[in-house]
Amino acid sequence: MSSRSSAPDPLLYKEEIGFEADPFDEGGRLDSFLARRMRWRSRTSIQKLVQDGLVSITRQGTRRTVTKPAAAIVAGDAIAMTLPKPKRDIDFGPEGPPPDPDLPILFEDRWLVAVDKPPNVP
Repeated sequence: MSSRSSAPDPLLYKEEIGFEADPFDEGGRLDSFLARRMRWRSRTSIQKLVQDGLVSITRQGTRRTVTKPAAAIVAGDAIAMTLPKPKRDIDFGPEGPPPDPDLPILFEDRWLVAVDKPPNVP
């Protein structure tokens, strides 16, 4: 396989996803609508994204940012959500990250890396 590329991975940056409301969604809450469409996120995290101004609704050609999770949905609304870049929760301490060991890469693609590493190497 090829060696690691220096090009940035688009999966690590902000991404906008969109949904369209149908007549079944008419009059429902925005956070409930998004929770049904995005089952991998909790409703609480969706409410936080709405409150942070990362959700917009396009209705009759006009796009507006929505900050209230209880905003009513109308059939035909185009709802767009900007997903934030994932946070890195690793804390290496004051010395910083450990040096990269020279490990042989067995396989690498956009989603997966297989490395031949010795025991006790994180």
